[in-house]
Amino acid sequence: MITLIVAVEVLVEELRWWSRSMLVAALVAVLLLFLGPVSYKLGLSPLQPAFVGLLIALVVGVVTALLGLIAAIVAQVKSMPRNRNLVLISTLVALLAPAVMVPQIVKARSVPPIHDITTDTNEPPEFVAVIALRANAANDLKYGMEGIPPEEMARLQRDAYPDVKTLSSELSVADAVTRSSDVLDAMGIEVVSVDADQGLVEGTATTFWFGFKDDVVVRVRPSESGSIIDMRSVSRVGRSDVGANAARISTFLESF
Repeated sequence: MITLIVAVEVLVEELRWWSRSMLVAALVAVLLLFLGPVSYKLGLSPLQPAFVGLLIALVVGVVTALLGLIAAIVAQVKSMPRNRNLVLISTLVALLAPAVMVPQIVKARSVPPIHDITTDTNEPPEFVAVIALRANAANDLKYGMEGIPPEEMARLQRDAYPDVKTLSSELSVADAVTRSSDVLDAMGIEVVSVDADQGLVEGTATTFWFGFKDDVVVRVRPSESGSIIDMRSVSRVGRSDVGANAARISTFLESF
């Protein structure tokens, strides 16, 4: 009987310790969740350590949440409301990491591993002014990727993003160029160059979380009914864009 009482007292003390520890672990997971992207965005850390930090945050978050649910049940059974509440709070905080990361992982697995998307896969719009800004970019502007020739990349894009197509407009080339510049600006994309003579509008989009930079070019050509508009969006880093470039082009086409 005395042994049982001692065991219960030890369990209570352990639970109290775990309730505090789980809160610390949950806060660490959240800290890592934001520290990696922010440090990369500010130029304080390379990309790979930032990604490793996110994976650690995911693992810590999941483990802490699972342990938290078990500890909450034990605390409820032992009539320890303060520990139970602390554990539940820790669980909710810990779930923030998987809530952010899991959808991104699912999305990444559902789209092709490409980062160059265009409405015209046969003759992708060419960049001019943006080239100088990509001097240190990991990805080049040649259509096609290592292990994925242009024809295969075009097929992957068509299968994944069938709505990314050339847009026809009744606007003149000059008016379509102006409209394109306005739409990019409204989307929060920094317009780098507007060349009405060449029918080109170039810009750079910066993602909120990591501060990744993706470059875009809109090409406007004359047609019998007005003009035809093509767009291309290319990431500077990363093999896969997790669908970001296609989503950007779709937003542009819908807004135009």
